[in-house]
Amino acid sequence: MGRSIEIVPGALCHWAPPEGDRRVLLSASLVRDLRVRAIEGFVSLPKRGVEIGGILFGHARGATVQIEGFEEAPCEHRYGPSYALSDTDRAQLSEILRQRQGEGSLQAQLQENLTNKRPFRC
Repeated sequence: MGRSIEIVPGALCHWAPPEGDRRVLLSASLVRDLRVRAIEGFVSLPKRGVEIGGILFGHARGATVQIEGFEEAPCEHRYGPSYALSDTDRAQLSEILRQRQGEGSLQAQLQENLTNKRPFRC
């Protein structure tokens, strides 16, 4: 099963899509941990790297989504370096979501890779 990343209270980073009125808040430590995982994936395969993905956990209040944690959802990369889930991967993701369902947190699937050029502001 993927690693869970705990956040530490502190500075918040925010991101707002250019086409919407919502905003996303994350702790600086969570952004750092996600960046480390993305870089580990990037350097794991010459020239391209592999994409990682997982589940963001948090709460929505009005137009603000507060992300409080992340759990990596494994991908066997059966179809190459992209985060394209196989049937086995989907079953594992469904099991993670089932286990977390009763916790009352907002769950949003995340696909993280280094080609995303919209940085978080801290």
